Amino acid sequence: MLLMGAGVGPLLSGLQIALQRTVPPRSIGGAMGVLMLVRQMGASLALTVAASLYASGRQGGAGA
Repeated sequence: MLLMGAGVGPLLSGLQIALQRTVPPRSIGGAMGVLMLVRQMGASLALTVAASLYASGRQGGAGA
């Protein structure tokens, strides 16, 4: 997990820098807001999927 975090961490800040360099200065606030919203939505979805997979795995193992 540590290696995965170390690999993904720099990628996320690179995306912010790339976004700030490509968007006009007057639109940076809105663009960063959309980026943060999409990032949070993706994290919520991934957590939901992981939790449901974990719960279904525990239910299947409990009956055996």
